[in-house]
Amino acid sequence: MLLMISGSITNEEANDTSNFLKKRYNKDFKIPKLEVDFSQYSLTIWKIYKLDRSLIISSFGTLLTFGILLGTLGK
Repeated sequence: MLLMISGSITNEEANDTSNFLKKRYNKDFKIPKLEVDFSQYSLTIWKIYKLDRSLIISSFGTLLTFGILLGTLGK
């Protein structure tokens, strides 16, 4: 769970940095002197699902639900 949280924060910060650099390069340079790659890179789970906040919330809810179900089965 902690790895998912840090991965999600990393993806958000990478997107913010990329957006900031895009705005700055477009504003400062009329004709860019060098090519800048603004590709969107993100951390994924086996290249299937991108780590984001919704994944963390849904996995926490799933763990909580199964914990409650297993707790009630033991009684």
